[in-house]
Amino acid sequence: GPYAHSFVVSPNNRFAYAADLGLDQIRCYGLDAETAKLTVLDPPFADAPAGAGPRHQAFHPNGKWLYAINELANSVTRYGYDAAAGRLTHGATVSTLPEGFDGKSYCADLKITPDGKFLYGTNRGHDSIACYRIGEDGGLTRLAVVPSLGKGPQNLAITADGRWLLCANMPGNNLAVFRIDAGSGALEAVGEPIDIVSPSCIRILE
Repeated sequence: GPYAHSFVVSPNNRFAYAADLGLDQIRCYGLDAETAKLTVLDPPFADAPAGAGPRHQAFHPNGKWLYAINELANSVTRYGYDAAAGRLTHGATVSTLPEGFDGKSYCADLKITPDGKFLYGTNRGHDSIACYRIGEDGGLTRLAVVPSLGKGPQNLAITADGRWLLCANMPGNNLAVFRIDAGSGALEAVGEPIDIVSPSCIRILE
């Protein structure tokens, strides 16, 4: 498509999905893991909300759901995932912004805790992190929207033990660290942000 922004592989390594920000679609492919060859599925895509601009995607650890954060609509959409056929089923969409905010903002990244209980997404413009609880049916309940401690939160990472969330504030030129409450999902800032020039992506190597 005109603006394929992210690409993820299914938990069973049989399918792959491209978030096309320009077409408002999640493009769906069969994947040959040995040759890396892609085959367009039938149906070839799952619709995102009109004008949403799906940007980044993340599978839930249980392998039942795919979540996409929508850059232009400031929202997160849940898709049901058929592990046998690779088909995505459009589910509910929830806002990443607090009620009453009428300024300009654009979503960037989302991450899910390893235990599958919480999801976090970034708002560039509002400069915040939206926090959600993931229900037993995969539905999202927004818990809070907290400051990202810098301008333009571009990327997130969560440690393998699920205790820490890192946020790269790209135009803010810093990296903020938050403690994740295992019970409530609440974020607590730890110390002062670390000065880094234009951080755009975080990868944790263990």
